[in-house]
Parts: sequence; structure tokens; C-alpha cells
Amino acid sequence: MWRSGFIGSMLLVVSVHALLGQNIQVKGTVRDSKTGEPLPGANIFVRGKSLGTTSSFNGAFFLLLDNADLSDSVFVSYIGYRTHKSLVKTFTDKHVDIHLDPVKIMLDEVVVKVRKKKFDVDAFMAEVLREYKRNSRKTPHIAKAHYRETARSQGKYMQFTEGIGYSIYLGEVMANNAIYINYTFYYENTRKSNRSSLWPQMIYAEDGGMSADLSLNGFRRMEVEGALSGNYSYRLDSVYLEDNHLMYSVSYKGRGEKGKFYIDGDNLQVKRINAEVHHFWSKPFNRRVAGKFDLQFQYYNNQPYISTIRSYYDKDGLEHWNDLTILIQKLDEFTIESRELQLRINNYNSSSLITYRPEEWLTYSLPDHPDYKKIEEDITSGSGLSLENQFIKNSTGKYFNPSEAQKGVNELVEGWKKLF
Repeated sequence: MWRSGFIGSMLLVVSVHALLGQNIQVKGTVRDSKTGEPLPGANIFVRGKSLGTTSSFNGAFFLLLDNADLSDSVFVSYIGYRTHKSLVKTFTDKHVDIHLDPVKIMLDEVVVKVRKKKFDVDAFMAEVLREYKRNSRKTPHIAKAHYRETARSQGKYMQFTEGIGYSIYLGEVMANNAIYINYTFYYENTRKSNRSSLWPQMIYAEDGGMSADLSLNGFRRMEVEGALSGNYSYRLDSVYLEDNHLMYSVSYKGRGEKGKFYIDGDNLQVKRINAEVHHFWSKPFNRRVAGKFDLQFQYYNNQPYISTIRSYYDKDGLEHWNDLTILIQKLDEFTIESRELQLRINNYNSSSLITYRPEEWLTYSLPDHPDYKKIEEDITSGSGLSLENQFIKNSTGKYFNPSEAQKGVNELVEGWKKLF
């Protein structure tokens, strides 16, 4: 009796451990169950870990879960469709097609009376921006993200760097001291190429550093004093249907800037902003320059989160791109307990740790840069090293510009990993 009870207990322990602590790739494609067409922008949410992402333009999605619980629930939702629920274990070692059923909405007969009334675009935008500010997150937030930076001059690429790491919002408490550095980026796995001798050097860093935080800095400026702050002149460009949503395209200009909002008229959510600004901080030139931003948002419980930031400028013959894509959103359980800790994390922007782990990189199935072959041809010319070999060689495990500010940050990362 005791022996059988002991064995049963052991089996229970083993089975529990089998469900916990695994690294799982939750990946698949979201489709319409009737047509089979992919559904871009669907929300994928893992309840137990409070992690979320959205499907790409072709309906594909990917979440890498550390310490996964196979019995955790995965919810896939899309406006106009029934929410789909499955378990994490469903995705073990395979790609899963999620078919969502459209919801049939029965409408009573409606008599429409047309009244001629001018659309008040200023009042509309004032309400849109009030909703954005009201719903925006005020507390610290962390997400796993992919950053990519390229530079080209006279048609030839001069440097290529990309990293997987953590995009961090430090919270409003920082606003009293440094209003534009509330967002930061921590590089965890970085692929760094050699750099052309023509690449301009920063004043305060020997190797030039990296610029992921600058895309986030530009976004912060747009929130505080740019497009998302209001006080521009507006013009309604068009009203159209997109995935059965009534969308508004609204242009804005003022203060030497201009751009366009794309707004969901059903819920007044800002989905995308194209902006031409004069405040993009350039590390190569060590000052602000005119540039372009393309921002896309995703929403969880009506709260706006950045999905992608793409920035570009062309100055004195140097073309410089910085792209940031959120891979996994963490929606709770992240706090920063002191201003000292905030400053330590933020100061890391000035000097990044360069470590490249190829096996881990491949698990994210990230698409190559569309011009990767040309980048490799330009940067590897005369070096005798492929880009991949350059990534490995440059993986020094050292900081660009070591300082006291980095002490203790690596220990923090171990805690961040457990959040995902």
C-alpha cells in the first residue's frame, strides 16, 4: 500500500514538473474559418503569464514562452469574430492554424434620415487624443522587442546592427526629471557588423553606440509635444472601410511638422501615425535632425501599446534607418521600485552589452532585412568575413563604453526573463 502510494505521488510530481518550466514556441496563423483568409492584427493573449502579441500582415504570430505552463490558456480574438481558446500544450513543437468564426449580427430594419452636417475634424481629433491620453499606461511596462539599424551612404551600406532585447517604459515618475527618457531599450542578444571607416563617430562613445532608444525617444516626444499632444491644424482626407471597421484618415500640420493619423472610428483608437518631424536625435551627428516616423499601435483592454516604430532620416548623404518591432507585450507584474534603479536602467542606453547567441536568435524566426544580400555584399567587401562571422567575432561580451551605471543591470535581466 505504502509503495503504491509512493509511486503515485512520484508520478504526480513528475507530471506536474512536465507541465511547468518548459520553453515553448507558441506560433501559428489566424484565419477566417469561412474563407481561409489570414486575419492581420488579431490579438493573441496567454492568460497565466499575461503576455500578448498580434498577428502580422499574413495572419502569422509567434510567442516564445520561458518557463511555460502547458496547461495555461491561449486566447485569440479579433473584432467581429468569436474568441478562440486553446492550451499552450496545443502548440508544442508545431505550427497551429487558428480558425475564427465570424459573428453574425442581426439588425432590425433601420430608417436612415440624412442630415447635412459638416464634419468637425478639430472636435473629432480632440476627442481622439483625449481617449489616447486617458487610456495610456501610466505605470512601468516591459516588452520583448526586436531592433534593427542600418546606414547607407552613396548607395553603399556602411553598418548593420540588430538586437533582441527589452523595450521598457520607466513610468511617469521619471517625467519630473527627464521627460524624454521615459522609454529605454536593453540589448540582450545582438548581431553587430563591422563598420565602414566612413561611419561618423559619436563624440562620447568610441564605437558609436546603437540607437534603439532613439526611436523610443522620438515616440515620447510625439506624446509630450508632438502629434499626440494636440494643437495642430487638421484636415479629414478620407473615410473608408478596413476589415469592416470605419477608418478615418486625418492629416495634421503645425510647428514645422506634418503627418497623418489613421483612426478607427468605431472606438476612436489611433492605429497608425505617419510623421515628418524635426526632432529626431542622430547619434552620428550628435544633434537633432529632420526625419520621418511610422508608428503602429496595438490595444489590450483599450490600452494603447506601441507595435512598431520605423524611423528614417537623410542628412548630408547619410541615410539612417532605425526599426523597432514589439515581439511580446507584458501586461502586468512589472515594477521599478526606485528612481536610482530607473536611472541605472536608462543610463544603459549610452553603452550596450554586445553578446550574440545564434541558437537563441533562430528560435524567434525573424525575417531577414529585405536588402540583406546587398548589405552583406557592401559590408563584407574586402574583409574576408561573412556577416554571420562578423556577428560572432564582434560578440565580445563587453560594453561599448563601460561605466559604473551598468553594474547590477545584468542581474535585473535574469528577473525580467522570468516575466516571459
